[in-house]
Amino acid sequence: MPASQSDILLMQRIAARDEDAFTILMNNYTASVIRFAEKILNSLSSAEEVAQEVFLKIWKVADSWEPTASLKTWIYKITLNRCLDIKRRIKYKLTIFEPSIIEKAVSEKPKEENDGLQLVLKKLSLDEKAAITLHYYEEYSQREAAEILGISLRTFERRIASALVLLRCELKRMNIDVTDIL
Repeated sequence: MPASQSDILLMQRIAARDEDAFTILMNNYTASVIRFAEKILNSLSSAEEVAQEVFLKIWKVADSWEPTASLKTWIYKITLNRCLDIKRRIKYKLTIFEPSIIEKAVSEKPKEENDGLQLVLKKLSLDEKAAITLHYYEEYSQREAAEILGISLRTFERRIASALVLLRCELKRMNIDVTDIL
């Protein structure tokens, strides 16, 4: 989806070093950038640092923005790339992830089943986790999420499907009822 006229004008102002325009951009997107980064990094403090870095980068490269995609898509792509850089640099394994489709069922399960579910969720790859976060948490369409990730729609669909298959199989193996979860 191409950028809106208001996004184009806002980015033109930022490229011209208009601090008021930059403040508007930050007010519009900071919360969603932090929320997205937190889902990927599992850390609010790291997510807040990522947000600062993302907006600093936007300030620096505003004149290179091409309005071929929405501004939000571009910002999320910068955010995801920064999160991936952090993950690669720190080289730690992903921890607990709770997509919204699972949260309700988790709260109703006994502790033993919740522990098993958390172990299964750790098995998602970074790619699968990013796909699920964009689609289920951030409510991007599959096409928009694929664009943010820089992959084809078909690849995106495979990532979602493989994550769900893994979750289903592992939960069944652990004798956890998946009918109300997935």
